[in-house]
Amino acid sequence: LTGSRGISGTKVSQWEMYSCMREKFGPEEFSYMPESLVIPKERASLEAIFQSDSAPWILKLSTGKRAMGVKLINSIKDIQSEQEYIAQKYIENPLLVTARKFHLRLYLAITNLQPVRALLHKEGLVLFASSNYSRDPKTYRDLTVHLTNAAVADRSKKQSVVNSMLLSELWPLLRKEFKADTHSIWQRITDIMAKIVLSQQCENDFEVHTSGTCFELIGVDVLLDSNFVPYVLECNNGPELYTENTETRKANDMAHKAVLQDLLPLAAINRTPQPQEIREFQKRLGEFLDYHKLQKCGENAGFGGKCLTQLTIDELWRLFEEVCSLYDWI
Repeated sequence: LTGSRGISGTKVSQWEMYSCMREKFGPEEFSYMPESLVIPKERASLEAIFQSDSAPWILKLSTGKRAMGVKLINSIKDIQSEQEYIAQKYIENPLLVTARKFHLRLYLAITNLQPVRALLHKEGLVLFASSNYSRDPKTYRDLTVHLTNAAVADRSKKQSVVNSMLLSELWPLLRKEFKADTHSIWQRITDIMAKIVLSQQCENDFEVHTSGTCFELIGVDVLLDSNFVPYVLECNNGPELYTENTETRKANDMAHKAVLQDLLPLAAINRTPQPQEIREFQKRLGEFLDYHKLQKCGENAGFGGKCLTQLTIDELWRLFEEVCSLYDWI
């Protein structure tokens, strides 16, 4: 729906949409993203900042995924590539829980753009860094301290650390431990989500799609600072909705299932599919998987390295038809 240059496209395009709205409506309404610079386009500006201020910035590849290539920098010499990056002013006073930094992964579903119809799921994930937080510059290269992406824990071999909890578990904890007004925090977050969606049309009109023919699910990463102020770090198209249900990632599995359960009826097509259409699609899916050998085992096969066998496909379709029947789609 929003495209590669939209609100869930590259990190540079997300900043450009936000900057466009900020210029039109002012910083009073649009102050929910950290100050950012596009590199190499604005490299000179960042270099000037570093000459008078050694505070860290976080450098992200514009098209990066799973925290690949992300690092903290406080010198222009730390940028040694000509690839396109977004340099984001690092928030040094994050809210900490159990001495660790965390961010919220929220799920925003857009089912129509004309008229706009977007919904924010009440459940989400709280993703923690693997190590205790520190502002010591000596820790800047330790991504387990400063990054809250689960992929960082995977690559650092710290999978044994429980690094997630449900959003619904965080709210009572904040009320109890910090006396936080969680209702006001959530209201601010929902206001920001509306602005994110509306910013899609800042430079161009919304694309017109026939209602019920497509939808988009966006994973929005939000950080709370020590004053409970929410900041949007980035938006992700195609967020992960599968996690192996291990002891350390039960929350991930529960949140993903909750989102999928509620997403299906929202994304329902606006006419009843015929049984023969379901059967034909099932046949084509099987042929596609067979052609690409996706039913074979391997490190990169299927979901998270699991095998996609014909039995798996049959079971998925049984569940799909069951859900369709539940909502009177077939």
